[in-house]
Amino acid sequence: VPKIESMRSRIDTEFQGALFEIFNELPTPLQINRENFVKTVQDPKTILNTLRVGSSDGPIIGFAKGGPLESYSLRPEIIDEHFGKHNTVFLEPIALKMGYWGLQGGSEMRHLFTMQAHSMNYQYLTSFALRDVIQRRIEGNEKAEFVTKFDPERWDYYRIEL
Repeated sequence: VPKIESMRSRIDTEFQGALFEIFNELPTPLQINRENFVKTVQDPKTILNTLRVGSSDGPIIGFAKGGPLESYSLRPEIIDEHFGKHNTVFLEPIALKMGYWGLQGGSEMRHLFTMQAHSMNYQYLTSFALRDVIQRRIEGNEKAEFVTKFDPERWDYYRIEL
């Protein structure tokens, strides 16, 4: 069950610990802004939703988190024409507990995140994804585009018009 988390939940240390435990399962290169993790969870500008088992009060098995593009220091090779315009939200890599991949939970969190960003009047969403995934989104008539391709990793930076 995907859930938009309230600020009340986000300031709870037990909640933060549950998220950080899942965050630690991500490969190190995908752990964006690790040193400020708790601070970003508590930031009202951060969009945060979780995936829970069974009900909206069930155990947390994943989360999607992001915020204004200007809050992030990305790879120096990335030149995003929207940086500084305050119209773009950056979605960090989606974090999902091992054993729950491939069951559509990540897609559900991404969709909920996109709806939240749209409701906050962002015009664009940017993130990283595997090149094949981005290509499928483009071919699936999503308004997606490559911004920066990274070879040989094929873990590329893309933008979607909301």
